[in-house]
Amino acid sequence: MSGIGDQVVVIFDGTISRNRVSHILKISKILSGLEKKITVSISRIDKKAIMDIIENKSDIGDIFVLDTKHPLVKNDKSFLVKELILQLVQLLRLRRKLCASANKFIVMGTLNLSALAVFCFCSKNVYVFAGGFAYMSDISRSLNYRGSRNIINFVKSYIIYLIELIIIFLANYLIIESKYIRKYVPFSHKIRGILKRKVIDYGSLFVDADLFKIWVPIDEREDVVGYIGSLEPYRAIVQLVLSFKIIARVRSNAKFLIIGSGSLYDKVYKLINDDPELKFKTTLLGYVPYKDIPNYLNRIKVLVFLTESEGLPNTILEALACGCVVLTTPVGGIPDVIKEDVRGFYVTSLHPKDIAMRIIQVLDMPKDTFRSISLQSHTFVKEYYSFEYTLKKWGHILGE
Repeated sequence: MSGIGDQVVVIFDGTISRNRVSHILKISKILSGLEKKITVSISRIDKKAIMDIIENKSDIGDIFVLDTKHPLVKNDKSFLVKELILQLVQLLRLRRKLCASANKFIVMGTLNLSALAVFCFCSKNVYVFAGGFAYMSDISRSLNYRGSRNIINFVKSYIIYLIELIIIFLANYLIIESKYIRKYVPFSHKIRGILKRKVIDYGSLFVDADLFKIWVPIDEREDVVGYIGSLEPYRAIVQLVLSFKIIARVRSNAKFLIIGSGSLYDKVYKLINDDPELKFKTTLLGYVPYKDIPNYLNRIKVLVFLTESEGLPNTILEALACGCVVLTTPVGGIPDVIKEDVRGFYVTSLHPKDIAMRIIQVLDMPKDTFRSISLQSHTFVKEYYSFEYTLKKWGHILGE
């Protein structure tokens, strides 16, 4: 039977979406590989995402859903303060049970102040996994797709900045996925001594090599330009769709695939369906089960992932593993993975015409160049983001 030191509690805030399901499955497999007994605590889960959990929960032990009144939701519209209070009340109810079962806690995300408060004051070792920093996303969200500033969201972003700064001081360790993310840590230029002691900058998750691999060689794929991710302003999704409108008129063989949901879904849907040329060439999907994503990635020739705020996106790593050529923005931890002209390309302007021109430039590359970048990308992810490689890193993080 596992002792207290062999048990780890993993806490997720917010609503569990498709992308966060992959985080649950990956961190659970890592801890299981380290022979840990795992307890997962989540606030709420999307109705469609729960099937991914049910089908793939072999590595997960107990699961606690904190919001027992509304455990399944369609959209997460709760205000930040309400969310923090909800988590605090529920975690206090579960404190004795959770604290008795483990001495290590991994908080997934940088906004779970309630979890930090509960477990730090229980004298437990708390690791905060920062895939990115929420204040950056909210600064980007405060700008709508027309470039107008939403003052409420802008002020909210600085409240979040303060919360994330408090969390850094409370946590024993801050796990980030890439050294490039260090400069985005709140107040990083003032607290270098603290960061040197507690920031771990090699805590990335892995890419499932059994799922994400090259089934269709890049030479055999049609000119499909794809996007997989949130349909939100900070992902420049409206600008991307507008660029698709331009490409559709100058590249007769180009096709487009968009997978995702978010606040701009209706806007994206309308832009596509109001344009007969674009509608004919575009497939727009909402939620897609995690196990089906590799099928779509093996159809995509160029994956475009434009973002103004990011950690180290799973989507980019999975696309590289499937041999896609990635076109993205040099923010967050992305430069740790994408090397220009070797493992993908960068976009520096988010104007639709500039995006369209860059996509066309990539589509016009010689076949040999496509093949070289595709294979180098696949090999890189297979070597540095494999389960075995990641397991060693997390074993070191947790003191194994």
